[in-house]
Amino acid sequence: GTILRISHCEKQKEYIEYKQNLLKNNCSEVKKYYFYDDRRKNPNYFQYTIYTKSSLDLNKYYENWYKPNKQIFKEDLYKLEPLGLAIWYMDDGCKCKPYGGAFLCTNCFTRDELKLIQEMFSKKFDINVTLNCTSNLVYIPTKEFPKFKNLISPYIIPSMKYKLE
Repeated sequence: GTILRISHCEKQKEYIEYKQNLLKNNCSEVKKYYFYDDRRKNPNYFQYTIYTKSSLDLNKYYENWYKPNKQIFKEDLYKLEPLGLAIWYMDDGCKCKPYGGAFLCTNCFTRDELKLIQEMFSKKFDINVTLNCTSNLVYIPTKEFPKFKNLISPYIIPSMKYKLE
């Protein structure tokens, strides 16, 4: 079976604990690992990790979404609810300070997949996002960000609220 590993830095310890709580019946306790990398400004650091139990059910997701490359499908996108969007944003989102709005880091997806994401935001959540052509990012414009924020803010944990400010 497939095992899912989720890791976060020390600054995001509360977030990994949140994920562990969501998956508590199917994953390990949070494990703390020490690392040393002299290429970093602070070479000594900790990483927090959880592992799911080995699961044949995860095999189909891995085979579908990660082989040969990471990919998404329309039917899966439309299953997203506000909790899923909040987790996506906490993982891969950032506020765009100079211009307002926010980005979702989606640079691993194809242009067609980005168009599916854009369509899903519009049809399912009435949020009009744009696509950054040069970096393949989904941009939530300043005027749309309040709708997005209201949708996901009940699910954003305290230590990640800075992503909404």
